[in-house]
Amino acid sequence: MHDFQFIYPQFFLMFAIPLIWLVYTLTTKKRVEQTIFKPEILKKLTSSTGGLSLKTRTILAFFSTLFMIVALARPVINKGDTEIDVKSVDVIFAIDISKSMLANDRYPNRLEFAKKKVIDIIKQLKSNRIGVIAFANQGYTVVPLTLDRDGAIYLVKNIDSQNISEQGTSIKRVLYSVDAFLKDNPDRVVVLLTDGGDNTNYSDEVALAKKMGLRIFVIGTASKHGAPITLQDGSLLKDSNGAIVITKFNPAIKELAFQTGGIFVNGVNSDRDVEAIANEIDRLESSEIKKEKLPIYQELFIYPLIISLLLLFPTFYSLPSMRKFRKLLFWKRATIFLLLLFSPKLEAGIFDWWYINKAEESYQNGEYQKAIQSFLQLNSSDETNFNIANSYYRSGEFDKAIEYYKKVRGEHQREALYNLGNAYVQKGNLEKAIQSYQKSLEIEEDPKARENLEWAKNLLNQQKN
Repeated sequence: MHDFQFIYPQFFLMFAIPLIWLVYTLTTKKRVEQTIFKPEILKKLTSSTGGLSLKTRTILAFFSTLFMIVALARPVINKGDTEIDVKSVDVIFAIDISKSMLANDRYPNRLEFAKKKVIDIIKQLKSNRIGVIAFANQGYTVVPLTLDRDGAIYLVKNIDSQNISEQGTSIKRVLYSVDAFLKDNPDRVVVLLTDGGDNTNYSDEVALAKKMGLRIFVIGTASKHGAPITLQDGSLLKDSNGAIVITKFNPAIKELAFQTGGIFVNGVNSDRDVEAIANEIDRLESSEIKKEKLPIYQELFIYPLIISLLLLFPTFYSLPSMRKFRKLLFWKRATIFLLLLFSPKLEAGIFDWWYINKAEESYQNGEYQKAIQSFLQLNSSDETNFNIANSYYRSGEFDKAIEYYKKVRGEHQREALYNLGNAYVQKGNLEKAIQSYQKSLEIEEDPKARENLEWAKNLLNQQKN
């Protein structure tokens, strides 16, 4: 059985505002009039001229406001839930900012090197929420969990190496910070960028990470030969005996990755380390697909909105002059208004803005299954089918993507055929991919489609030979 409910019941608290206004208007106006005019004069002044009285219009405005509030509360019928696959996991980056990260065995120093690696990995992750912690002896939140990659990259870039004053590296502190960060999230992935700290044994940290359910990927930011630490004034850090301090990579940190189900990669100047981490996170997502339930609502806000507008309409058409003309004009306009309002196209348009905005927001955030659910609420059109197909493609559901790409005609057909070819490639059907690319090129020449066509032909020939 379907359940009726309000999505935003808190709007009902606004009922008090029109109620107070109604009581105040009706009672205050009467008292003021009675103090100014004698009863016989007041009777003549307030005699009916054929239009709605001010009192009637006030009451109509009151009920119009009430129904407007009901519409804002978003009445719906819950038609049940639909299950979607959620593949992405939340990823926390933990950047070591202890003094040893100022050593220059990585260009220009270990910290700047680590920041660049974090930024490069963030760019590779398309649908994950990300967070960033900086740590030394304490953990500091740099970026709370977010889907805003541009904002996260900006904040990471602005971690200032010149303000580093802490010595020592506390891995335990960062583990506690991450645990608080992710709270009840079952998928706990940490990318730790550090030179390894000073510990010779990380067994306590390994035990703590396992207890917290953390999977840790470690990127080593130091070389095995080490380097001195350049201070802000350009001098080199020295110990109490006056000898220059040389800090090297501590291999003991590798166990933290190996024992928690993560991987260790040594930071390099190429992108091999970035790709290794990004691929491992992607593999983890594919193996740990979760089911998430999304409610399916039948929206009802249009009905109280219609009532509100109908009540509001005569409120502004009750002037005392030209009574007959007004009456005829009002009903003609009301009839046209109702015909337009109940027109299927207009009703669809009223709903569309909501679902389009919701779908576009989900798509931009990499929440492709949610985008699909919103796009499916719209009336079928070439543009809608194209967007649904793109969302299915991005979520890896290539059969569904193919189904919707085939429906697209009109201005999006060339792009749809090109993407259809790509979907067939993903399915391993090179012959149909070639046909789709050729049809796309028949509509309009495109260098990408031409390149993919030649590539698919060459690959098909290799397979046949």
